[in-house]
Amino acid sequence: MKYGFMNVENFEGEILKGEIPNVVTSLYKLDNNEIRNFEGKEDFSRIFIISKGNVTVNNIKLYERGICAFLPEDRVEIKADTSCVILEINVKGDMNEADKSFLPYYLNYNDAVTYKEDCKSEKTVSRFLLKHRILPDIAIGSVETEGPDKVGVHDHPLVEQLFYSFEDNDCNLEIDGELVPFKKNTLFHIPLGSSHGVDIPEDGKAHYVWIDYIFDKRGLEYMDEAHN
Repeated sequence: MKYGFMNVENFEGEILKGEIPNVVTSLYKLDNNEIRNFEGKEDFSRIFIISKGNVTVNNIKLYERGICAFLPEDRVEIKADTSCVILEINVKGDMNEADKSFLPYYLNYNDAVTYKEDCKSEKTVSRFLLKHRILPDIAIGSVETEGPDKVGVHDHPLVEQLFYSFEDNDCNLEIDGELVPFKKNTLFHIPLGSSHGVDIPEDGKAHYVWIDYIFDKRGLEYMDEAHN
């Protein structure tokens, strides 16, 4: 299974177009005090991750690595409080399955719930940024650890994944037996069922977001078990 990836440090616009059906990822760079309004697209949720800088979204302050999420009909105005970089993720799904008691959704990074996972070491900090079942077909979290460390090789037979690396990420991604440099500001596609892990050298760091696209009810049940 061939993966796709792209370093987006000097890029703005849609990323890895068509890589995963029904998922659209885009990158925006805003100058200090710049304001952008985002219109909804029918049947597509909208999720924004503040990769760099601080913003005000609909009068809510979000700081670097914060996240917000919306239904297609929600108004979204983003004002850059500093120069900033924003990753947008749009996922097509049945919006009747969204849990509207959580939406619109705003979360600053330091307020995220942490969890443990068998494939990760005790010193690894894993965070839930957007739990599954809030919006249809999508879940988002993050991984942070310093080397030497590893995320053990594993696979997700029911989930398609994207990894997006923050500015301080510097490690290696092991995918289907191949070791690939995984540097900062990179969007990486982990194809369905691919074996993958992360190797962090002594002077390196892993700090990235995982974005899980969930295909069906079996995938939701898997997420219930894996991220309990």
